[in-house]
Amino acid sequence: MAQRARPIADDSNTNWSPTPVNVDIREWNTDDADYVTSGDCPGSSTFKVRLTPIARPPSGPIQILMRLRKVGSDNIPVTVSLMKGNGDLIAQRTFSPGASFDDLTPSFILTPPEQALITDYADLHLQVKASCVVGCCEGVTLPDTLYAHFTNISGCPGFDGVTFALSQISPGTFFGMSNFGGADYAIMIAPGVGTCQLYRDQGFQEVAFYITNFTLYSCEPFRLEFDDVPLSDGGFMRCSMGGSYHVRIDENP
Repeated sequence: MAQRARPIADDSNTNWSPTPVNVDIREWNTDDADYVTSGDCPGSSTFKVRLTPIARPPSGPIQILMRLRKVGSDNIPVTVSLMKGNGDLIAQRTFSPGASFDDLTPSFILTPPEQALITDYADLHLQVKASCVVGCCEGVTLPDTLYAHFTNISGCPGFDGVTFALSQISPGTFFGMSNFGGADYAIMIAPGVGTCQLYRDQGFQEVAFYITNFTLYSCEPFRLEFDDVPLSDGGFMRCSMGGSYHVRIDENP
């Protein structure tokens, strides 16, 4: 017999309305007249809700069911995450809603390895994050050098207060490298492309500054800020797994 774990309580909410979020998205039958709405661009909106407990299913797939739409012409990627009560990630997908309510496409079906990560079916949580994509700063002359400033949030004090100088190596693309702890680290930023990545030596680290995760930006003067940038390198600077940073990229040394 099929089971459904529905939202039962709000864990957290930033910029979604009306509140509490779980009330308008807890449905027994599909009803597009009841919904919650994210905040305006620029910025991001995130909510996390607790799901009703269910029994461990004997077999079969687990699927996340949700309907999304966007309002306006902005590109609004929506990241949907199934999480444990302690915040550990079980499964995550990113979707690009159209102008009308529709089911998640492609379907969000957990893989067997993802399903194996569920240890307590009575403590499942769902997080939804809607973000605006920063486009190119058209018509703006960027300086030859930008600066990336790191502030430690949790777990990795080694980069706290570190600043990278980023030189413009091609129009709109910046690159910078510094040496810390005997290893070379670098940042590349390509506005409008969608990602910046921090890498060490010849191999990319598990770090990505996604443009969709920005918290603040402007084009004149250029300024781009990210919260909770993860650094998952257990060896560098004695960083613990899961450490994170606030990163600000601007024109100021």
